[in-house]
Amino acid sequence: MGFARGRIALGVGFLAVILTLSSCSVRSAATGVVVDVEGAFNEVTRFTVRTTDGEDLTFVPSVDGDFAFPLGHLREHLVAGTPILVEWVDEDGELKATFIDDDAAASPHRLSG
Repeated sequence: MGFARGRIALGVGFLAVILTLSSCSVRSAATGVVVDVEGAFNEVTRFTVRTTDGEDLTFVPSVDGDFAFPLGHLREHLVAGTPILVEWVDEDGELKATFIDDDAAASPHRLSG
């Protein structure tokens, strides 16, 4: 009987590890130009970046994001066509921007931290 309980406990522990790993967000990063900005002037609700690979990615700014500037500044990048660096996590298909820097060439990749 003790052996069966041990196997059940091991199975439950293994399942807990799998569920924990599957819920971890993988951070990604891309550089590109802003092609669309939605929301009020200083309250950006969504923005789209065309990456250097030509892919359009639409982001929602994370509430606790680390942004190098007020989000309304994205409109200046939209007009000027200057690139930005965006880091994000995919939360159930929605890309949440966690970091934005307006000088993509000078920005270190922060994915390790």
